[in-house]
Amino acid sequence: MVHSNRAIAAPVGGALADTPRMPNPSRIRNDLPVPTFVVLTGTDAPGTAAARQSATDSVVPWELAGTAHGDQWAYDAGEVTVRKGAGLAAPSADCTAGSTPSNDGLGHWAMNAALRRLADWARGGARPPSGQPLSTVLRDPATGGVRPPDVTVPTGTLSGARDTIGSGVFCGLHGARDP
Repeated sequence: MVHSNRAIAAPVGGALADTPRMPNPSRIRNDLPVPTFVVLTGTDAPGTAAARQSATDSVVPWELAGTAHGDQWAYDAGEVTVRKGAGLAAPSADCTAGSTPSNDGLGHWAMNAALRRLADWARGGARPPSGQPLSTVLRDPATGGVRPPDVTVPTGTLSGARDTIGSGVFCGLHGARDP
């Protein structure tokens, strides 16, 4: 399972100056029999446009409308683990006080569903259905994509995008919500 790949892959091993560069765009290989699920959040989908792939026999893409790369649920559930492992080097959300609240949607349920479908597929089950691509990822709300319940029947606006003026780099990963 690949969570939010980007169009340009990170270098593989060694010092950056000595490492061969990955092609741009970098795509998931689809010539292998290994089941691969690519799940893109609303935060990450704009950066993957050049690497977008259609579904194949071995690659299934889902683009999740109204989701953030590291939403409030992930921050709440993961902060303790990250801080325990990284100590003072652990990144914080770095959002300025009084800024838009983080996306608190149900994106983690869609990620769980993808992982469950991948596990079933890897054990010989049916290939999961691919999701419709997000047709508008830079507008709020995005159209198309796999739509979690809180996006299908909204009680507020959930977005993967966030105004990060005055905030740190990690703030943008938490998306935004407008009740």
